[in-house]
Formats: sequence, C-alpha cells, structure tokens
Amino acid sequence: MMFFIGILNVENYPVHEEQLNTLRQSLKYRTRLKYKSNDKYKVEFAKTVIEYFVNNQDLSLVIKKVPYPNTGQLNNPSFASLSYQKINFYKELLDDMLSTNKIPSKIITKYQSINGPSGIFNSKFQSETNKDFEAKVTYNSNLLQMASFLCSSIASDVRKVARVSKKVEVTNYLKSLLNIDSFNTNMDNGKIIIKI
Repeated sequence: MMFFIGILNVENYPVHEEQLNTLRQSLKYRTRLKYKSNDKYKVEFAKTVIEYFVNNQDLSLVIKKVPYPNTGQLNNPSFASLSYQKINFYKELLDDMLSTNKIPSKIITKYQSINGPSGIFNSKFQSETNKDFEAKVTYNSNLLQMASFLCSSIASDVRKVARVSKKVEVTNYLKSLLNIDSFNTNMDNGKIIIKI
C-alpha cells in the first residue's frame, strides 16, 4: 500500500490566501474543499482553485509516493514513532526540492493530532528540517485546502481509484490544464513535480 505527501511551494502566502478567499466568496462556497467530499457544489470551486494554481507562476507542487507503514496509521496518536517517520518523508521531499531552486523558508501544515505538527513533533520537525514551521487548522487555510486537494487528485489518478464522476471530472480538468494524460510517471513540468 502507498500514500502521498506533498508540499505546495508558495510565494506571497498572505496574498494568495486573500485572493482564494475572494474567489470562494464570489462563488459562495463556504465548505472546506476536500477531495473526499461528494458535495455537488464542489466542482465549480475546485475548478476555480485548479485554474488559480495552474495560472500563478509563484505556486508549485512537489508530491512523493511513500510506503505506508504496516503497523498503523501515521496520524493515530498511538503511533508516535510513525509520526516521526513522517518527518523523514518530508525531509526527503525537501531534499528533492533542491533541484528546483524552490526551497520554502517556511512550512505551514495541517494540524493533525496530539502527535501531529504540534508540541514535541513541531519542535522535532523544525530542528530536523531547519525550517520555520507552523501548524494550522485546514479549515482556516485556503492554500492548505488547495495542497491537500491537488495531492489527493493526483494520488487517485495514480491509484486508479476514482469512481465518482465529480472526482474524475476535477482530476481530468487538472490534467487538461497541464496538458498531460496521466500522473502515473515521474514528472517535472515546473508546476508539478511527481516522484513515484
């Protein structure tokens, strides 16, 4: 089994948060953007977010396939050591970003659990990666929602698991704007870097 981690590289973080919030308000979309959701109103906002990502030069995504531990879910508080393993996955991903010359000075990630990016885990992440680090509730960050949505769309295409028409539609829309047929191979088009 596999799962994917990703880093959305952003310049001018507050500006993009505000612009995405303006788009959200113009479409009257108040729900958190989640790939798992089958919300019928999601498609229009999801496509708007995808267009925003593709058309902004200072946004890029690096995503990496990593092995899923056999001993339990990484976000389960019972598996603190596996949470630390996630740090190593992110360190590898940051190393992969060296070739892009797009190394983030600050990392903002979703607040996960008691052993997620908070407390001891937060401090360890900062010391291990030497990055300014902040955990936020996903609901309060349009960019975190964008990053999670893009990663999930790509992961579903790689796994060939998307069956719901709305999910297939938004993933196909992302591929069409990027002018690609599939996310099944390593790629680096300057906008999205995928390490399979």
